[in-house]
Amino acid sequence: MLLRLCGGWSLALSLSLLAMPGQAGPVPLVARYHLTATDGRAVTERSFPGKWQLVFFGFTNCPEICSTALLTVKTALDELGPRAALVQPVFVTIDPAFDTSQRMARYLSNFGPQFIGLRGSDEETKAAVKAFRVYLQKRSISDDIYTLDHSTFLYLMHPDGTLARLLSADVPGHRLANQLRAELP
Repeated sequence: MLLRLCGGWSLALSLSLLAMPGQAGPVPLVARYHLTATDGRAVTERSFPGKWQLVFFGFTNCPEICSTALLTVKTALDELGPRAALVQPVFVTIDPAFDTSQRMARYLSNFGPQFIGLRGSDEETKAAVKAFRVYLQKRSISDDIYTLDHSTFLYLMHPDGTLARLLSADVPGHRLANQLRAELP
């Protein structure tokens, strides 16, 4: 699988990224996080009982990939019709210093009211990034300008909190809708 990174880089990866050193095979990814929603409420992996979470890690100042990925999710959910109610789209910022709750709420309003934005302290963000095994690298462009290279997967989490499927965010919305239909009850 070719992975496009937000900073414009590409990286060849496979689902083996879920394998852990010393393990015979992939270790199941289980969502564990404690973050804050844009409305100030605490949110964990248990905050959406009975819902499939479609989780994406990115940042609001992303030059290209993040907004395209979220638009793809919006299109897919629109195509799902009533079944979209089974899915909770979640955007987790990887740049909590820049992405205030207000900035995230404004940004996500472009994609629809069903999207929830999550942010945390540096430590909480690092814990979520580690739990989801997100590739993240800060890259300095000049003294005070930086970008964040990051993986652009969509994590479809089963209502029990385990990874149901790792999806590419670099597909048309109708294709993502078909992939979601194959997983949803």
